[in-house]
Amino acid sequence: MTRRGFTLIELLVVIAIIAILAAILFPVFARAREKARQTSCLSNCKQMGLAVMMYCQDYDEYYPARQRPLSSPFVYNGYTHSSAILWYMAIEPYHKNTQVFNCPSARDVVWRGQYTGNTRYGINTIIAGNNTAYMMADIKKPAETLIIADSDWTRSTADYGWSNSWMLSYTPHVSRFIPARHNGGANLILCDGHAKWYTVPLDPSYTGTGTVPLTKNPAGVLWYPDGTR
Repeated sequence: MTRRGFTLIELLVVIAIIAILAAILFPVFARAREKARQTSCLSNCKQMGLAVMMYCQDYDEYYPARQRPLSSPFVYNGYTHSSAILWYMAIEPYHKNTQVFNCPSARDVVWRGQYTGNTRYGINTIIAGNNTAYMMADIKKPAETLIIADSDWTRSTADYGWSNSWMLSYTPHVSRFIPARHNGGANLILCDGHAKWYTVPLDPSYTGTGTVPLTKNPAGVLWYPDGTR
């Protein structure tokens, strides 16, 4: 009796089939992993949304300001900081977990006690201005108006040398915009406290060199308290 092994052609066919299957399945696995990170990020947003609502109840229904000056430097998580409290510091006592400021799909993390503003989420600077913010009663369409969202920046000195990732503006800017890092979209917190995933389109007119493509504002999301845009 003679034992016959696989021929070279048969081995090549099997390898080709495995390669084709891998090419099909790897993107599926990647999307599944990102879907899990997206869900974790949405959980962060829900906690922040609830914290914002509790903050509003304690402060005469005012939303947290992007930054609120204080009379003197203060201690935040064991670190002495300048005399202005940022929005994420203002809501932290209500969720008591700095990890909610770390989006699992973002590359950098927030360290406890940090004051640089490098959160992975930003606040709508139209609603949450400096010193003071709008009241809940001022928001005409709270279920459609943005208060906090995924945030990022291009991190390229050719575009902008430093980050304002803790703030968002109506007109996207290379240092203040909503990234499409969750399967082509982002998680947003609306002024009524609920959180939701939205598709975020890329900006076709952006020609910068940053590592994160600049995006346009999500469709159906309002930024102004009067509900006009």
